[in-house]
Amino acid sequence: MSMSARRAGCFVGDGSDEISIAHLPDPLLLVQAATTEELANDPEAYCLNWLLEEVSTSINTAAAGGNASLMAIG
Repeated sequence: MSMSARRAGCFVGDGSDEISIAHLPDPLLLVQAATTEELANDPEAYCLNWLLEEVSTSINTAAAGGNASLMAIG
């Protein structure tokens, strides 16, 4: 993965280490930070839903007169 493709990350450490992440080049849209103690006491210290990306695809069948079977021709 290229460095510019980073979108999110989970970080374990203290605040001084977290600052070094903020100084990385390129955008990092989301950082979730937790200490070792927090992770030991709470296995859900990170919100895993925030690490997922939802993608949807829509097909406009109106271009085929509303008949989706016409789009399969050709």
